[in-house]
Amino acid sequence: MPKDKHFSDHYIDAINGDPENNYFTPILDELFKSIETPIEVCDIGCGNGLYGISIKNHYNCNYTGVDGSSYALEQAKNRGIDKLYSIGDFCTDKMPFPDNFFDLVICKDVLEHLIKPEFLVSEIQRITKPSGYALIHVPNHFPINARLKFVFTADIDPFKFFPDSNRWNFPHIRFFNKNSILNLFSLYHFTPYKNLSYHFVIFSRIMKYFPIKLLNKYSDVVSSGITFIFKKNTP
Repeated sequence: MPKDKHFSDHYIDAINGDPENNYFTPILDELFKSIETPIEVCDIGCGNGLYGISIKNHYNCNYTGVDGSSYALEQAKNRGIDKLYSIGDFCTDKMPFPDNFFDLVICKDVLEHLIKPEFLVSEIQRITKPSGYALIHVPNHFPINARLKFVFTADIDPFKFFPDSNRWNFPHIRFFNKNSILNLFSLYHFTPYKNLSYHFVIFSRIMKYFPIKLLNKYSDVVSSGITFIFKKNTP
């Protein structure tokens, strides 16, 4: 399932904004404050480089981007990212890297597009160093406000991630919650290190007064995204 056949170029074009200040900037800031400084970083599903160029420019690391879209990789190259690799199918193709190579692997908004996300997770496990880290982000389609919308509309896309898609060509084919992400990564010898899902809390003006620990406990109910730093277990 080559990604560029199922993730159209116009979706790549829709990934825009300020590379230095976007909705994922707080995640990256907290990530690099929370872990040992990584030397080798791999961004699986780097897209057009909007988020990766900030990592490359501002953190003392060697950044490598991987994507299944040649169109996205060309844009990432134009942004100034020079270490880029193309993968034909994230569900079957091995990453072109040796075992235990990266200190940090980032996989943002990818797993929900895959028929076999477990294969990619196994590759993340393979290329991450023992005691290395993985930053994983997937959308949560059904926090409490989206569940209420679903009751009345039966719409699987309550946040309008892809408003011009139909159910037969909807780009998200896996619908994760917190426990499913935790279970999947535990199968491949990762331990949750930090839950960052509170960054995607709904009703943020009200929820900001709640303790972060409480918000993370109920991520499925109050967050529109599930985001974890995982640590790879040592043998």
